[in-house]
Amino acid sequence: MKKDQKGFSVLVLLLILILLAILGFTGYYVYNTQQNKKNTDNTKSADNNASSQPAAASSVTKPDTTKYLVIKEWGVKIPLTGTIADANYVVSNGYVYVSTDSLVKKYPDCAANKTTVYAFGRFKSMMDAYDQPGGDGKTYGDMMPNAPMAAGYYYYGTPSQASCNLNGATTAVAIAAAEAELKPYKDAFAASISKVVAN
Repeated sequence: MKKDQKGFSVLVLLLILILLAILGFTGYYVYNTQQNKKNTDNTKSADNNASSQPAAASSVTKPDTTKYLVIKEWGVKIPLTGTIADANYVVSNGYVYVSTDSLVKKYPDCAANKTTVYAFGRFKSMMDAYDQPGGDGKTYGDMMPNAPMAAGYYYYGTPSQASCNLNGATTAVAIAAAEAELKPYKDAFAASISKVVAN
């Protein structure tokens, strides 16, 4: 019987060694997987930190680089963009008449002190009588309820009633073409006065 017991103990020993090898391999595999996962997480974290830092830097308030037309007489300014970046003005009869240097270079009659392209007006109270054609007893509040306010006044814009770039044109087609050419200027000035701010 000792023979069988000896053989049986070698078999048991062999099974124990195989079991230990399997456990050792499994332990090594789990340990190695965890280490790789930890390294990957650290790399991702470092990448996220690196990529989030420029975002944090970009959220810093940048100085205002908007160009403005400052209307000193009224104590306000309007932002200038694109088409009207070279705007100029003249104050006359309580209105500000505006044009651009580039437009005046092409059409001298479009100067702010001549026929002009656009005009700005202002009023103190929404209850003031609307003194423009078509007012018929209405107030500025009735006619312009969304007028922007700055420096104690409400502001509005109105396109010139005459075309300054006709150059003697009298046909309906020529007049329509002249108006179409001025439309981007008028639209830009209309958008600009809606953003008037105190200077």
